[in-house]
Amino acid sequence: MKILYIGFFGDLSSPSNGVTKKIVTKIKYLNSNDTTCKLISFSEQIKEVKIYNEHITILPVNQGSSLRWFASIDQIKLSCLGALEYLNQHIHSFDVVIFRYPLASKYFLNILKVHANKIFIEHNTIELDEITVNSRIYRKNIPFSWKPGYFVHYAVVGIFPIWREKIYKEKILRYAKGGICVTNEIGEFLKRIYPKYNYVVASNGYEFEGVEPLKYKEIKNEVKLIMLVGCSSPWHGIERICNSIKQYKGNKKVVVDVFGINSDDTYAKKYALKGESGELNFLGYLKVSEVKTKLTDYHGGMSTMQLYLKGLNEAASLKTREYLSYGLPVVYGYSDSDIESNKIIKKNCIQFPNNSSLIDFNRIIMTLEDLYKNKNIYNDISSTAKQTINYEVKAKELINNLKNWANKVY
Repeated sequence: MKILYIGFFGDLSSPSNGVTKKIVTKIKYLNSNDTTCKLISFSEQIKEVKIYNEHITILPVNQGSSLRWFASIDQIKLSCLGALEYLNQHIHSFDVVIFRYPLASKYFLNILKVHANKIFIEHNTIELDEITVNSRIYRKNIPFSWKPGYFVHYAVVGIFPIWREKIYKEKILRYAKGGICVTNEIGEFLKRIYPKYNYVVASNGYEFEGVEPLKYKEIKNEVKLIMLVGCSSPWHGIERICNSIKQYKGNKKVVVDVFGINSDDTYAKKYALKGESGELNFLGYLKVSEVKTKLTDYHGGMSTMQLYLKGLNEAASLKTREYLSYGLPVVYGYSDSDIESNKIIKKNCIQFPNNSSLIDFNRIIMTLEDLYKNKNIYNDISSTAKQTINYEVKAKELINNLKNWANKVY
């Protein structure tokens, strides 16, 4: 089977970025003995075709000529035109085409109309809710002005994306062959928009190549938790963590170190804490090669704690899978089917409600102290995770689903 995976990923030159790493790894494992997968990405950052590796090619997108206020709309148009041109020339060379959802627009809808019932769409979130949250943030950060440009920019960045999603989403789903959703919750949401939309769930995995369980670290006078983030989005739950540490009273000190936000960031300055009972530190960015070394300093990993702000209750967080791959217990505040379907992983994780209530750090400490009585804890978690969230396993599941689906007509 030949798979074409297509999307607007940029030039993929930053493998330390979580999403980029996920995409590159996914393509690697979708190339199996009887399956080939080619990724085509489009980027306005390059001027010539760029070969990332034998399976990944980045094509340039022409720079738009619109006024700067409309540059984002112009870029969507040009990217979709580039994708359509490529599909017109090459779609017949592939058995399956997967398009990572680029947000709704009349230009993306046109791609699906031209190649109706031939393209699967990959969904990684409930797009409308995420756009709504992000647009609200953008609107707050635009300095007010009475100049016409302010109102145009406000509409283009803060309102139009929401309108496009509402206007075009149902039509887009209607012309797609089906959906590939990272959680069942996302798939069911899409079916409420278009009841005939067929989807399969393919949760995120993690690459275990070169991964070894951490060395046992005894809990003494303090409990250290690491949190890996890619940005300062509110749904990570840093505000909730901050409020909870402020209220925590216990015998052991709690230290939460956040990587992915610099200490001089406005967000960091707002929530950083240094106290006798607890700390919340923002320590900048980690290189991929530094992750394992840093993880050895901690007793647990903190994952997303306020996912409801993104309009979701279920997720397949990449950072959760990274913690588990090395054998680190996870503190999380949402539903994760890969955790909850495995008894060994589940008992080594600590789940909290998906809301803004205080996190009980005494409960976290007591649970970790109990878990750490098992000196093979890291080996137990890592070896079990390898059987369930390994990208090799996830890729085989997806390939089997696509093979069953490829020749169906809905």
